[in-house]
Amino acid sequence: MTRRVLVLIHFLFWLFKLGETYYFYELKYFEWHPLYFAKLFMLFGFTMAFSYLNYFVLVPVLLFKKRYFLYVIGVLTTAFAHFWILPWAWGGYSSDYVWPSEMAIRASAFATFQHFSVATLGRFMHYWWISEQTKRKLRQELRTAELQYLKSQVSPHFLFNTLNNIYGLSMRGAKQTPRAIQDLHDMMSYMKGIQEQSQVSLATEIAHIQNYARLHELRGQQRMEFSFNTQEAPDGISIPPALMQPFVENAFKHGDDELPIEVSLEVDKAEVNFRVVNGLKPSRKKDGVGGIGIQNVERRLSLLFPKKFDFEYGPEGKQFVVNLKFPVL
Repeated sequence: MTRRVLVLIHFLFWLFKLGETYYFYELKYFEWHPLYFAKLFMLFGFTMAFSYLNYFVLVPVLLFKKRYFLYVIGVLTTAFAHFWILPWAWGGYSSDYVWPSEMAIRASAFATFQHFSVATLGRFMHYWWISEQTKRKLRQELRTAELQYLKSQVSPHFLFNTLNNIYGLSMRGAKQTPRAIQDLHDMMSYMKGIQEQSQVSLATEIAHIQNYARLHELRGQQRMEFSFNTQEAPDGISIPPALMQPFVENAFKHGDDELPIEVSLEVDKAEVNFRVVNGLKPSRKKDGVGGIGIQNVERRLSLLFPKKFDFEYGPEGKQFVVNLKFPVL
C-alpha cells in the first residue's frame, strides 16, 4: 500500500463521515444557515484532530508500547475535551441553532467513541500491514541470501576435484593438459556467472555437466564408463544453475570404478526429469562433502519449488540411484 493510497483511504473515510453527519443527524434538527455550516466544519475539524491525536500519538506511543494506563488517561482526557468543545462551539449565535445539552453530550459521546474506535482499528491495521510487508521482504532477502550461499558452496568442490585431475595430467605430461586447462577455464567462468544469475538455459547446464564429466574422465588410469543420455534441449527452457551437477560429481567421487555411471535427462515445456545411476562400493561411505552437496540441493529445491518437486535418492542393490523431477522456470 503506497502513501497515496493510504491518503486516499483517509480522505474518502472523512468525506463519508461528513456526509453521514450532515444527512443523518444535523439535517433532522436544523434548517439551512451559513453559520451552521461554518460550525459544522469547525467541529468536524476538532473531531479529525482528536482522531489523529489517537492515531499518531496515543496508539503508537502508548498502546503499542503496553502503557495501557496512560493510554486510558489520554483517551479520557481527549474525550472530555471533545465533550466540552462541542456544546461551547454551538452556543452564542442563535438559540435556533443550539443543540439541547443532553443531545449534545450523547452525540459527542457517540462520535468520540466511534472515531476513536475507527482510528485505533485503522492504526492496528496499518501496523499489521507494515509488519507483514517487512516480514515478506525479510523472508525474500533471507531466501536470496541462502540460495547464494548454497550455490557458492558448490564452487570449492569443482575447483578441488578439477585441479587434482589437471595436476595428475601435468605430472604425466599428458597431451590433454591444454584442453583440460581450457575446460577448467570454462568451468570457472560458469561458476562465476551463476553467482549473479538465478537461472541458466538448460543447454548451458547440459554442456557444463558434459564438461565436468570430460575433465573427470581424464584422471589416472582407472576410468569409469560414463554415459549421458539426453534429448536436444528445447529453446527457451531455463532452470536454476548447478542443480544437477552435484549428483554427477558424487557419482564420480563415491561410485564404484568398475561399474558405469548412467545419466539421463528428459525435458518438456513444464518439467525436467533427471536420473543418475552409479555403482556403489559397500565399504565406501560418503564423506562430509558429498553429504553436504545433496543436502544443499534438497534445500535449494525446497526454496525454489516448494511442494512442486520430487526428489528420491538412495542405494538399490549394488547401485546408488538419484531421481529428480522439478519444473522449468
